[in-house]
Amino acid sequence: MYTLAIVALLVAVVYAGTRRKTRRAASRPSRAPRTHFDLNNAADVTLLDEVRQQYAHLLARESGPYADCLFKPAALLPFPKQTIAAAMETLIEIAEGRQDSPFVSARLRTPEFAENVKACLVQLMDFLDVPASELPQEPNENARIGFRLGGGITGGAPGS
Repeated sequence: MYTLAIVALLVAVVYAGTRRKTRRAASRPSRAPRTHFDLNNAADVTLLDEVRQQYAHLLARESGPYADCLFKPAALLPFPKQTIAAAMETLIEIAEGRQDSPFVSARLRTPEFAENVKACLVQLMDFLDVPASELPQEPNENARIGFRLGGGITGGAPGS
């Protein structure tokens, strides 16, 4: 199910027109959290798509120190958790027809896309706001410590 959600996010075309592609460098300073995207503003829709692309890329990553672990440090996220949560919630609203934009492809308005984005939003809860030094990279120990730290479905809202 998660693989399907990741593929859907990677394949989805959000921006209907020409868009600029950017990559967030690891050394780029942290961005202030966004909690709203103006779907009538081309720059906001471009940012929404950038958040979607980079988060999908992170979820699809199959290598790295936490690749086999349930929980990961939030520092690995390409944007603040609140920004990713707001972007995923906006995409769900678009997919369910509750929001519209002249810059968003109508192909996103499907129940399947909404369910896939919801699955990705749930996965955001697996990124914990703890230093990497406190989160083991061994999968079993990672799960034990991660749940103790309040991660996962019982750990709270994705953007918190």
